Amino acid sequence: MKVILLGYNSEKIVSIMSDPNCEKLSIFDESDHFRPYFEKLHSIYGDRVTFYEGDIECNIYAFLKRRTDESFVIKR
Repeated sequence: MKVILLGYNSEKIVSIMSDPNCEKLSIFDESDHFRPYFEKLHSIYGDRVTFYEGDIECNIYAFLKRRTDESFVIKR
């Protein structure tokens, strides 16, 4: 399962990443305040987690356009 999380939420991230079926988590958040927290997550989960900062609508549109052959679960 590949998951898109809209907005940075530590509790949801831990819950999603604890699911053994989650192979990839992509987090989209408008703020850049979470970069230090993401870096800690990346040290734990490695390439299973990715963080996109900036305008969510633009970033997610570009993200999904490049990945038309993949299916994702979107969480808020």
